[in-house]
Parts: sequence; structure tokens; C-alpha cells
Amino acid sequence: MESPIHLVAFVTRAENRVDVLLALTSEPRTRPKLQDETDIPRATLSRILADFQDRELVSRDGHRYRTTPLGDLISAELESLLESVKSTRALQTLAGWLPLDELAVDFDSLATADVTLPTPIDPMAPVKRAAAVVKDAEHVRTFCYSVVHAPILAALRGVVQRGQSLEGVIAAGVLEVVKDDPELAESAQELFNTGNVEIYLYDEGIEPQLIIADGWTMFLVTDEEGAIQGLVETGDDAILVWAEAMFESLKREAEPLDPEAAAELLTT
Repeated sequence: MESPIHLVAFVTRAENRVDVLLALTSEPRTRPKLQDETDIPRATLSRILADFQDRELVSRDGHRYRTTPLGDLISAELESLLESVKSTRALQTLAGWLPLDELAVDFDSLATADVTLPTPIDPMAPVKRAAAVVKDAEHVRTFCYSVVHAPILAALRGVVQRGQSLEGVIAAGVLEVVKDDPELAESAQELFNTGNVEIYLYDEGIEPQLIIADGWTMFLVTDEEGAIQGLVETGDDAILVWAEAMFESLKREAEPLDPEAAAELLTT
């Protein structure tokens, strides 16, 4: 009988084997259906299924293949490991721009965070994800030093129009940028006109860019040039406490902006 290490090594030695095991764990499949879903050549797939049967990872019931309890166990552990590796690798990419020293937490505290990175196909994926979270939130608090993108501003407008609350601390120069963009200026003006928003202007720079939505903390990570590198979402209680305290501290030092003043700033 193969040792556990050799058995796991056998499965993970080839990506095709992992794909087949994960596919069969979700539901039994016939060989043709499995081939269509995995795009693995017929001969290769037949060999993988035979090897899995020999090792009692997969059983056959008529024309359908299904995982055994041992196959289920290995599949579940592999899926969890792969997801953790993917998340940690993405988080590691952003670690240099995260305020870990200020957070007083180690890297492991963010191990369960959800990370969204830009891709060549969708470079604004982090912003879109943040906008989607904001759109469904009941209470949003945010502070930022730059204009991140129209989708988030539009989502914030939608939040307050539905009666949810919004508080924001923004760097004073942000409105100057907003008013030069007709689309952003219109969204910002509609936001202020709802009367459900509290905005505070902060004279100095604000780092990092944060969104607190219904108990979740989102870091919109940017590099030294302000280019968006990713979004980190965490429900960690210690980080939430830090983020709320940071927001209150900035809010106390900032100047409240009333709707009339905002309208004037956006139109002059």
C-alpha cells in the first residue's frame, strides 16, 4: 500500500490529476462529460481514472465515476490548500503597501482575507469588487486621498439614495479633481443632494484608502504612483477596531462639508 505522502504526491504531480479529482468531488460524471469539462485528451483521462481506481480514490458505478471517501478527503484538502496558496500569494504581492505596522497585526492575521488583483483583461477588477460590496452595504464609512474611480462613487450614491448612511473623510484636493470630470462631478453632486451623507475635508494626505462596510474593512491598495494594485477585504475584528479608530481620529481633525459648500466647490 502506498504511503500517504506518496499518494498525495502522485495526485499533485500532474495538474490534470488534480483537475479530475476536484471535478469528480462535486458530482459523479461520465467519462465523456468529464472530458468535455476538463479538456483532457481521452487517452490521458482514461489512464488517470484507471490510476485513481487502483488507488481507491475513485470508483465506477455503471458509466459514471465518483470519488471515494479517501478521494473526497484528499480533494477537499487540496482545494483548501490551493485556495489558501492563491490568497496568500496575492496578499504577499500587496504586503509592501499595507500598513501592517500601524495595524499591529502580523501577516497571518490577514491569511483569511479575500484579495482581488487587477488582471490584463480587467485592470479595474479591485475597484469593481469594492463598488459591488458598497452597493449592498447598509452603512459605509470611507476615507481616501485620491479619486479611485467612478464605479465606487456611483455605488456610494446608490447607497444613500436607498436610505443607507455614508460618512466620508477625503483629502481636500480630491474635489478639485472631481469637478474637472463631468461624470464624477455629477455623481458627487447627486450624492451630496441626498442629504444622507456626511463628508469631511482633510487638509493633509490620507493613507491608506479604506472603506468600512457593515463590519468589513477593505483596503484599496495603491502603489507609490497611486496606481491601483489590489483590494484586500477582511472581517478581522482587530483590524476593524483599528479602522474605526482611524476614521474617528481623521473625522475629528477634518472640516465638515455642507451640501451648499460642496456645490460651490464642484461648480467654481
